[in-house]
Amino acid sequence: SLDEQQKISSFLTSVDDKINLLTKKKELLEQYKKGIMQKIFSQEIRFKDDNGNDFPDWEDKILEEIANYRRGSFPQPYGLSKWYDDVNGFPFIQVYDVGGNMMLKPTTKRKISDEAKELSVFVNKETIVLTIQGSIGRVAITQYDACVDRTLLIFESFKIPIDKKYFIYLIYLLFEVEKRKAPGGTIKTITKQALGNFKVKVPSETEQQKIGSFLFSLDKKIGLVDSQIDKTKEFKKGLLQQMFV
Repeated sequence: SLDEQQKISSFLTSVDDKINLLTKKKELLEQYKKGIMQKIFSQEIRFKDDNGNDFPDWEDKILEEIANYRRGSFPQPYGLSKWYDDVNGFPFIQVYDVGGNMMLKPTTKRKISDEAKELSVFVNKETIVLTIQGSIGRVAITQYDACVDRTLLIFESFKIPIDKKYFIYLIYLLFEVEKRKAPGGTIKTITKQALGNFKVKVPSETEQQKIGSFLFSLDKKIGLVDSQIDKTKEFKKGLLQQMFV
């Protein structure tokens, strides 16, 4: 009946309105994060210590002076079925698995067999990885143990005191700058040597911790909103199926 049509339409419109509001909230948070990052790393905004005093000046470094890193690996050729076990296998990080919130996706797209694991590069959770092929410049701190594909770079250790949360935003911003320089805003490839020569400014470890914690908290908020969007879309999909199927 027309009355029921109107009730259904009104209710579904309210769900769509919620999705649109959450999407706008996410966009605004991302814009704020981008702007505040640029101000922090240009030192337009500086944090103070717990006593309200200024931190020391930032030091000029190249990336090679800061970190030890290597590429991941995987037995070739990729397509052999013996390398994979998507039911009981071990997590395998590829470019696809690096999310947009400085973390991996909750589960990897593929899992690998014990045989492939023995021939791959294993990393413990809390390891920093960086995509260097395909969608270049995505970075994450791993939330679980995994093996890492050759399309990613692994930061194994640091030569100076470095806060990991600070470091992932430093790397992220470096690639945002490089993308603006690249033709069409896309980096086609990046070599280990070129990465090592990237120039950066490094604050004291305590200021690094304040910067990293602040930006990571923003990404958590963005991740929560993103989760709300997905759940609301799934709710709407379920409603449509129950109403019309």
